[in-house]
Amino acid sequence: MAKKLTKIEFDRVRSFGDRLNVVFEFLRRNFLPLIKCMIIIIGPVIAVTGAAAALLIASISGNTPNLNDGVFSVFFSSTLAGVVAGVGLLLVYTLLSTVVYSYVHLYITTPDRHTFTVEEVWRHTRKHIFGVSVAWVAIVLGIIIGCVMLIVPGVYISIPLSFATLIMVMEKRGFWEAANRAFAVVKENWWNCFGFYFVLNIIQSVISYVFYIPLLIVFVFMTLGTDRMGGDNFESSALYIGLNAFVYVGQFFLSTITFVGNAFQYYQMVEERESTGLISRLAYIGQPVADDDEDF
Repeated sequence: MAKKLTKIEFDRVRSFGDRLNVVFEFLRRNFLPLIKCMIIIIGPVIAVTGAAAALLIASISGNTPNLNDGVFSVFFSSTLAGVVAGVGLLLVYTLLSTVVYSYVHLYITTPDRHTFTVEEVWRHTRKHIFGVSVAWVAIVLGIIIGCVMLIVPGVYISIPLSFATLIMVMEKRGFWEAANRAFAVVKENWWNCFGFYFVLNIIQSVISYVFYIPLLIVFVFMTLGTDRMGGDNFESSALYIGLNAFVYVGQFFLSTITFVGNAFQYYQMVEERESTGLISRLAYIGQPVADDDEDF
């Protein structure tokens, strides 16, 4: 008889290494339902944003399509691509963070289930889209202003502000209330958070190189003299735009690692401050324990 799999606990204090491990263990267990939610809910927006960003890069590099149509056409196409890429980027990060945090919220608050449907996640996500999108704008502006004043303030506030959208979704708070709570929780843990994000982003960056492989293969063939790939106009070709869109899609999906890490880091800090998980576990002392094969 197969043993029942222990549900991963978020509100638990873990060592640095265990925290990294549990992020990837959660992603491993929930990969298929979570990726399904992301593809269906966010996939089209990511594809359009990636294509617009690739087109913008081609325009800026001077290799934009339809150069013979004149300067106005070039300017209009690059401006339109920039607007689409900018709005798309905001919407992508709004949906990415909200979908991941909504899934985690359902995971934490539904003790008898481990996975959730697209409909359930979307039902929870759509309640927070507007608030989270406004929050992302405020967060980016706050970090930019902090960096303009001095680099250090920008870096400092970026850590607590990274938890603001999570708190909005998980605890149903407004942006300012969420930001204040984030600063209070991070106050004694800033360096711990910084180190955790630093290592997590290194891992994420290394994994991201997988998505560059098709683009690198094409460039290798071009270097070997395969002019049929597009020659000097390759950067303005549909193939180049498509390959770059693929890279952007991969980068966006990999951001899930950061958002899941965000959730584990936040709940660890809350547990250290408020011991909510410990109090909950104490209530179960003396009750029968399930026959589990792992303890997370």
